[in-house]
Amino acid sequence: MLSCQEIEVLPKKRHTSKFPQRLRLLRLLACVVERPIIPNVRFALQTITDADSRLKFRFDVAGVQRLVVALRLPEVVVTSSRDRCLASEALCITLCRMSYPRLYYDMMATFDRSRESICRIFNYVIDFLFDKWKELLYFCDSIVVPRLVIKFETCRITQKRDRVASSFADLQRLIYSGHKRRPCLNCFQAVTAPDGLCVHFWGAAEGSRHDTTLLRLSKLEAYLVARCDLFRDVLVMMTRRIWRVGVDMLRLQRQ
Repeated sequence: MLSCQEIEVLPKKRHTSKFPQRLRLLRLLACVVERPIIPNVRFALQTITDADSRLKFRFDVAGVQRLVVALRLPEVVVTSSRDRCLASEALCITLCRMSYPRLYYDMMATFDRSRESICRIFNYVIDFLFDKWKELLYFCDSIVVPRLVIKFETCRITQKRDRVASSFADLQRLIYSGHKRRPCLNCFQAVTAPDGLCVHFWGAAEGSRHDTTLLRLSKLEAYLVARCDLFRDVLVMMTRRIWRVGVDMLRLQRQ
């Protein structure tokens, strides 16, 4: 590494030196130039206080770091458009986006990135988590089996309807909801235990479908029957007591 005095002398010799010496000069200058860090760190989680972290990401700083390890995110996230960031920043973008209905424009000041870059990183993390944990998202056996007798005597199927789409020109039959000018992906399904823990996620379904059709398409009952060796006699009790929010609650109130 050259000293400061040597660097000051190099530009003065540029006009008087010959061509080989100029090449050597360029090589020396290239060694002196400080290269940027790859990936370019624009967001440092350690500089945020725990109070701000809970408000923005629903986790404190240590909780976000543990979540990065638990979800097995890659150390450096690289999108298809060559956006690079550390795993902690990518997870913070995802948590910030999902903690409250925010626009990508609102997140630009926090992460010092464009809206398009934030969107690509967010989509990358969502796709990665689904590909990595899709079996666990479909049904969490490791949680249900040990707690089945104690807490999961009754489970509730929650079906969220009408997520409106902005513009779908060629998919009218798939996203028709039965209402004018409201194309949408109709339903997402989840199984919620009495303690509030969701143990099953499925969706979305295309078109206007009945709740029983969605339950059949999700193949949840077949999944439980195929694992009868885990659930044994409690499986019968559980499948009989799975009920839908709204319709079955109204029937119980009338009775």
